[in-house]
Amino acid sequence: MTENKWALVTGASRGIGREIALFLAKNQINVVVHSRSLKHTESLICELKNLGIKTFAVGAELSDEMQVRKMADEIDKRVALDYLFNNAGIQPKAQMTLSQV
Repeated sequence: MTENKWALVTGASRGIGREIALFLAKNQINVVVHSRSLKHTESLICELKNLGIKTFAVGAELSDEMQVRKMADEIDKRVALDYLFNNAGIQPKAQMTLSQV
C-alpha cells in the first residue's frame, strides 16, 4: 500500500524531476517537491493535488549547506520520508584522484 508513503523529489520544477513527481502521484505516493524557488513549483503542486495526493513544496539552493539543512528540518517537521529521488543532487568539488575512488 503506497497511499501513506512520502517521497522527496529534488529538482521537481521541470524535466525529469517533474515527471518523477507526477509518476509518483499517479501511483498514490504523496510528494514533497523541491526547487530553488517555491514559485517554480506552483503549477506542479496544482497538478499533483488534482491527482488526489498530499503534497507541498520546499525551496533550497542545494549547493548551500545551510539551506539544505533548513529544508531537511522543514520536511522532518511535517512528514517522514519513505523515498528520495535526488534528481538535482550536486557533487561537491573534491581533491580526489581516480586511484582513490
